Amino acid sequence: ALRTQADCSAGVFTAMAKRGLVVIRDEVLQRDPFAERAGVLPPPDPSPQQRAAIDAIVAGEPGQVYLLHGITGSGKTLVYIEVLREVLRTQGRTAIVLVPEIALTSQTVDRFRGAFGDDVAVLHSGLSDGERLDAWQALRRGERRIAVGARSALFAPLERVGVVIVDEEHESSYKQSETPRYHAREAAIVRARAEGALVVLGSATPSLESWERADRGQAIRLTLPDRAGGAQLPPVGVVDMRVTAKEAKAARHPQAPYDPTLSVFSPALLAALETRLTRGEQSLLLLNRRGFAAFLQCHACGDVPVCPHCSISLTYHRVPEQLVCHYCQHHADVPPTCPQCGSDKLHRRGLGTQQVEKLIAERFPEARIARMDVDTTSGKWAHTQILDRVARHDVDILLGTQMIAKGLDFPNVTLVGVVDADTGLNLPDFRASERTFQLLSQVAGRAGRGAKGGEVIVQTRMPNTHAVRHALTHDYLGFVREELGARRNPAYPPFVHITNVIVSGVHQEATAAAATAAAEWVTQLMRKQGLRDLVLVGPAPCPIDRIKDRWRWHFLLKSSQPKLMTRVARYIAERCPIPADSELRLVVD
Repeated sequence: ALRTQADCSAGVFTAMAKRGLVVIRDEVLQRDPFAERAGVLPPPDPSPQQRAAIDAIVAGEPGQVYLLHGITGSGKTLVYIEVLREVLRTQGRTAIVLVPEIALTSQTVDRFRGAFGDDVAVLHSGLSDGERLDAWQALRRGERRIAVGARSALFAPLERVGVVIVDEEHESSYKQSETPRYHAREAAIVRARAEGALVVLGSATPSLESWERADRGQAIRLTLPDRAGGAQLPPVGVVDMRVTAKEAKAARHPQAPYDPTLSVFSPALLAALETRLTRGEQSLLLLNRRGFAAFLQCHACGDVPVCPHCSISLTYHRVPEQLVCHYCQHHADVPPTCPQCGSDKLHRRGLGTQQVEKLIAERFPEARIARMDVDTTSGKWAHTQILDRVARHDVDILLGTQMIAKGLDFPNVTLVGVVDADTGLNLPDFRASERTFQLLSQVAGRAGRGAKGGEVIVQTRMPNTHAVRHALTHDYLGFVREELGARRNPAYPPFVHITNVIVSGVHQEATAAAATAAAEWVTQLMRKQGLRDLVLVGPAPCPIDRIKDRWRWHFLLKSSQPKLMTRVARYIAERCPIPADSELRLVVD
């Protein structure tokens, strides 16, 4: 900067240094995009419940795992900060804090930077290569002692790690599906035990695996049953959209124009939104499906455009207008007529966040609306910019997918509306009910965090399912009892361990044959080795049997013995014969 201001060459400064007029020294300038965000936290004032949790954790033996079950708004972050303070300042060790989404990182970093200043380094994929390199080197040199970030931050080059904190430990994004495949929660426990560190798994809705881990005595369960500061969990109202649709149809005059808003939003939710706009309060709307419509369908022949590379329909996006595959990112122009029959009656089916944004803007033209999904947050700092606007009260309604449901703390948000609670309930996944309950419980917890209180309205066509029913009353324990009962007899985790053996290939028939042969090879192995605690189910086509031009078949292995499952899975990966044009992949649990 000085050379630029003086408008002279480097040689001038070199000559001045030789004459003793200036001193030139090399300094490492760290690219720290969060340097300007650090605030100052108020002095900590833990409640008796928080203090009990803090004291229990810091007194733990090396390698001990703690499950911190605290309802939304109970102050789990304060517990994390005080545990870190003890580990860093009293024990002189280092720490790792994992968060499940990049969207959470800015708020998390703000809190930890407010407590620990420049001791905090951030590691996640949203940073540039140079920023990640600088953070990595600062941690390796010991200049910063706390690594905060998404799952890859677990591998930060820290020495003498004293604690690993996994916030929102139930989140599926902690599992990496691409090579190298690992689950950050399980890997955190392995690293902590190897280094004699403590592990804190925090969540308002713990995974059933972690809950059972505590029941088996492999983790110590700590509870924060109350919201910090005496605040109450918001009341949750349910709207049965089957009834609402009938009422709207009966009330509609035959000559009245069709109002699409009424097929998406109940009168109760619309009235609640209008009330918040009048009061100057903020609202959150959750719909866990991006795009404008789920698919396009010809009204004449029923044809639905599908991805040429995957066995899945293309999602209609309005901005920009195109059809998109959410599995391989194939893009296609929207056809003016049906490719099969030539009809121009192409209807948009299903609901996405883009359509909700359009309907809300038409209904409340004065409202300042922000949408937060994969399509609006692909740019660097896009998450942070949206959340900063909400914090400044520059947004009246924040609409988004599951990324708005977790960890966000905005006291002026007094209404949470779930546009469709059923989007994930009927997926071919034994965890579908668990994930729906967690999502509903987490997003409900965004309301009523300030003095104004809050309200939650859940729209559903399946109000009697146990995932929805228990979420309405914030009843985690009730859900756990019912869900464990539903999984016990079919033998699903956490009662057994599952390995999904996936065989993929370019040719459909050859892939089916390869999967059948692999399953038979494993069956013979089980028979020869007398592996009676191992059960094989399948083979069968995967629920989506073609992705990125590769056909997919699979079979399941179940066992109540984790060591046996690990040994067999490793043997299959190393020895199972598979054709050269096929690929075998194992997904554990």
